[in-house]
Amino acid sequence: MLRIALIFAALAFSQTPEDLYWAGATSFEQSRFGEAEDQLRQALALAERTQHPSIPRIQLILARTLLVQEKFPEAESLLQLALQGMNRSAAFSPRDTAGVLHALAVLYRAVGRTDEAEMTAERGLRTIRSAPGPSEPEAAGLRSLLGMLMLEKGDLSKADRYLRQALTILEPTKSIELPIIWYNVGQVRYLQNKLDESEVYFRRTLASQDPEHPLVALTLENLAQIKLRRGSPAEALALSSEALALAQKTLPPGNRSFVSMLFNHAKILRALGRKQEAGAVEARAKEAARSLTPDPRLRHRIDVRTFTK
Repeated sequence: MLRIALIFAALAFSQTPEDLYWAGATSFEQSRFGEAEDQLRQALALAERTQHPSIPRIQLILARTLLVQEKFPEAESLLQLALQGMNRSAAFSPRDTAGVLHALAVLYRAVGRTDEAEMTAERGLRTIRSAPGPSEPEAAGLRSLLGMLMLEKGDLSKADRYLRQALTILEPTKSIELPIIWYNVGQVRYLQNKLDESEVYFRRTLASQDPEHPLVALTLENLAQIKLRRGSPAEALALSSEALALAQKTLPPGNRSFVSMLFNHAKILRALGRKQEAGAVEARAKEAARSLTPDPRLRHRIDVRTFTK
């Protein structure tokens, strides 16, 4: 038994930072975030002991792993270190640097620092443009992020332009990031009163998602609002009820989108003349709204697909 233990210890010791990096990256892509974090911390510790040139790359993927777990302060520190390391080394390309800037911009948006998110994402695009060779995959994520930021600011023209640019790049590759972009384009079209186009994008989002994914609840809610605006409150109610049932299972406690769904559901009930039921739902929505934290962080949960194309 001792001999076997020594053999396993020797094998573990023989792993290089690159071995541990790829093991962690694989775990990350498979959404095994705790395992990925352990592997990448080991990789970083070993790389730092040996001054391995892969340190900035390990810092980046470890930061991404922390981001999707909402461990924001350490993730930001690691990203700043990765950015400094890449800027000091000729081994890293502008596209590598843009990857760090993208992750930083995602972090800033998640914690409500939207101005910094926008500036950082634009800096990432400028960095990519300075790189020789094709840079479309790297640019797509930044354009998608800028599109979401413009949508949140209410600049529908810019949001539409950035999101369509991202789709032009990603649709031929059947990227796993497409559903969230289709969803956001659907929102833009809805706000532009282009309901037919909006529904097309929302339906496309639904068809591409696991039925239990939180994005499905949000999409169903948007389809309910389209039905209501078209004068079909009964159909709207069916979609809204389905959205609420799913949201209660898939959205985190205290989620602002769920509160908004409740208010919209009440509006549909009123359109059907069911005032008493509408009042009860509104009371529930107001109670839920009072329990919302004023903390601006966690405005946007981070999906692992943000970092995988």
